[in-house]
Amino acid sequence: MVEPTKDRLARLPFRWPWADEVEHLRREVLSQKDYDPATLFVFGQIMVQALLELLKAVEGEFGERGQKVCVATLKQTGYLVASQCFEGVERPEDVSDSELASLLMTLINGVWYASPEEAGVNEDEQGFWCDILWCPVGKTFSRFDCRIHRYFGDGAFRAAMDKFGMAKFTTVLESLIPAGSNRCRFRWQVRQPDEPNIWAAHSRALEEKALRRAGGEGGQDRGSTSSVH
Repeated sequence: MVEPTKDRLARLPFRWPWADEVEHLRREVLSQKDYDPATLFVFGQIMVQALLELLKAVEGEFGERGQKVCVATLKQTGYLVASQCFEGVERPEDVSDSELASLLMTLINGVWYASPEEAGVNEDEQGFWCDILWCPVGKTFSRFDCRIHRYFGDGAFRAAMDKFGMAKFTTVLESLIPAGSNRCRFRWQVRQPDEPNIWAAHSRALEEKALRRAGGEGGQDRGSTSSVH
């Protein structure tokens, strides 16, 4: 039986980012009968599409140097938001690195990305998995555009390593909703010091492809089955 997101988060009570404003939204806005919460989806789409177009424009104008600034900024944003969530939170002694990382991903998917998921920890405690069942940009992003999300996650995991002493992980991305799948499927494994970082290698491949596109090569690949995620 899959554990509900709410129950998973209760086992390691992260704080909501911008908690006071979230509570104000719930109490004063969502309680209004004539307020349609679907408008939050539209607002979020405007913001994320603007971010995507800004990234493309900077890559086109400034090349690799501009890209590095954008990537570092996205990672730093993830780090800062995660640090808000970790404020006052202590790591329980009986929580393994894999379970801690799995709960962190539930926070990212369920709260940051507003995405319902199924998730769990491997029996050997050396990894975990999560399936995202719906994503706000699943029908508005291409699989290539999803590169933005990974940088927020990278920053969040760095914050968790700094805060909780969490192990390093690497990830295999098996499917994506923007590529036509019914879910985004991730498989995470504890990364040993001598093992390659598959996730980082994919990130770099995406960055190089983005620079080629910015220089006029390539084209749109919505729904592509390329091995580069």
